[in-house]
Amino acid sequence: MAGLSSHIRLAGWPSFTFLYVSPPTMSGWAERGMRSPHQVEVLGDTFVGLLTMLLGPIVFCMVVSGIAAVDRLRHVGAIALRSIAYFEIVTTLALLLGLLAVNLVRPGDGLAVDPAQLQLTDEVFSVGASEMPSLTNPNNISIVTGVPPAIHGIPGNYCRLPDGSLELLNDPRFLRVPSIHAEFAARGIPTLTVTTKDKLRLLLGNGGVPSVSVERARGAALPEYRIDDIEELVGTPAPDVYDPSASHYAMRIGLAALQRVPGLRLVYVSLTDRVQHAAAPGDELADRFFAEFDALLGAYLDAGCTVGITADHGMNAKHHDAGTARVHYLGDLLTAAGVPFEEIVLPITDPYPKHHGALGGFAWLHLAPEHRGAAVRALAALPGIEEVWERADAATIYELPADRIGDLGLAAAADTALGRYAVDHDLSQLHGGLRSHGSRHEQLVPLILSRPVRGPLAKRLHAGVLRNRDIHDLTLNNTA
Repeated sequence: MAGLSSHIRLAGWPSFTFLYVSPPTMSGWAERGMRSPHQVEVLGDTFVGLLTMLLGPIVFCMVVSGIAAVDRLRHVGAIALRSIAYFEIVTTLALLLGLLAVNLVRPGDGLAVDPAQLQLTDEVFSVGASEMPSLTNPNNISIVTGVPPAIHGIPGNYCRLPDGSLELLNDPRFLRVPSIHAEFAARGIPTLTVTTKDKLRLLLGNGGVPSVSVERARGAALPEYRIDDIEELVGTPAPDVYDPSASHYAMRIGLAALQRVPGLRLVYVSLTDRVQHAAAPGDELADRFFAEFDALLGAYLDAGCTVGITADHGMNAKHHDAGTARVHYLGDLLTAAGVPFEEIVLPITDPYPKHHGALGGFAWLHLAPEHRGAAVRALAALPGIEEVWERADAATIYELPADRIGDLGLAAAADTALGRYAVDHDLSQLHGGLRSHGSRHEQLVPLILSRPVRGPLAKRLHAGVLRNRDIHDLTLNNTA
């Protein structure tokens, strides 16, 4: 079990998404009563072990009885010579027959087997990409729908709508497609979604999906499964959403629900990035977080679940060596350059400013067509600004809905954050030095599965070209 998450500890990805498929597995829509490869493997290993145990005594008894039956010692040498000759002749004939069969029959010819896809262990670890901007809401919705933001309609945590209003995209009315979980629930497949943040519960629970969040666990229930009190189910009070243990509590809710409701077929658990905003990989807080993470993940595996893991985004330090935030305040810069604009939208904006102070690696700029050229020239010349795209190009390159993004999209370097005006951002609430996300540099995410991948996505998985939105397809339809 520890091998699954040791990679994550080293890489330091932030908020993880777990897809637990409880036994009997739904991977590949396997039916009840089918023997798993592991069951067959145990029987085979037992049979071979019994043969090995008996082989030594059998050979010893045969040799002893053969020697005892020889009345004259000189006959032993003759028997030895005949045995060697017999061995050499029979072995040569066997080799010749094998070569003849291979060249005439050609067994295995025509099978499309890629040696690179063969696994030495059951677990599969690879990397993929998140959606851009590399933020919470668009990626979580892509994961549960399997489609990009251009189709599901959520380009960030926050956006300016066509009517000019600014909206936090936490309301299900902004969704344009149903989730995979909603389709499962509509077909009577027992499903559960657990989130750490309540804003994600509202989105991921849309469509009649039984759901609960750690943030609102106190007094919460799951009447669909006759669970009257979540805290009573887990056995301990829920921590605050900013508590480093909040993600672990989400995992415990899922475990307790599986034990209470054995018929659950799919459990989806979404964690939070509070620890990763505050601590770099290798810090004491990060190590303690992953030690508990390992133990809880092992409990899911011990329960017989098929597990798929990915993340919504990565994380990078965006501060100077002295600890002060490295930020371009776009409103101050454009005003100083004499470039008029209508609005600066920071899509990382959400109800949790203690994580990031609304500072991330991406920004949208709304302004009149005649001022866009001047804005591009002023901003593209700044150190730490790596991409500037106009709306149509940004919609295509980032796979975003064109009606919910800005006239210009800006992506920053790994160590740089983007803000509105300096006076708008209170950084005193941060847990430490600014660590945030949103740019290209936080797109790499893990794709981890507890069983070998054998389906049509195997080659793409090992080539590293899949997205986090492929985790459902991988886990349900492409595992052995």
